[in-house]
Amino acid sequence: TLRDLSFTGIFGSILAAVVLFMFLRRVSTTFVAVACIPFSLIVTCGIVWAQGRSLNTLTLLGLIVGIGMLVDNAVVVMENIFRHQELGHGQKKAARLGAREVSTAVIAATITSVIVFLPMIFDKPSEMNIYLKELGITVCLTLLASLFISQTLIPLATSWFIKSKPRPRSRWMTALEERYVRVMSFNLRR
Repeated sequence: TLRDLSFTGIFGSILAAVVLFMFLRRVSTTFVAVACIPFSLIVTCGIVWAQGRSLNTLTLLGLIVGIGMLVDNAVVVMENIFRHQELGHGQKKAARLGAREVSTAVIAATITSVIVFLPMIFDKPSEMNIYLKELGITVCLTLLASLFISQTLIPLATSWFIKSKPRPRSRWMTALEERYVRVMSFNLRR
């Protein structure tokens, strides 16, 4: 039902926020990253409304599928902006440089995800394709809205609201990084 899908979407957003906070370790950073979820959903719903379609069960399902992918672009852009801030650049310059440096990678990753859903949209008309088309369109719109938000709103919010100060890494993150370096070193030697 619509109520179940709404609950799933809200619960998924909360879980995404908790996981982001575990890795980002800052409330302000997590808030900015999670803020891309409602903004992307609002943009997507606006486009769906402008197309004359309704917000039905399939549209909500498409929005929920897209929620998991929404935050990816924002995190990549924010982490690169923080890297520039820690290198000593001012907030606005760090936002400009950080977003520009990863824009090609973020665009490529998003377009790759969108391409996966295109066959659902342009497949031969059939009874099942009617449902899959609605889902595919909504997921594609959600991902493209996320791309737009990550290239505009995230650098703006990061430059205005977040002042990055280097923080010591937590023990578990340091251990994870050390293990990752060892695995990569081993694999690259082969």
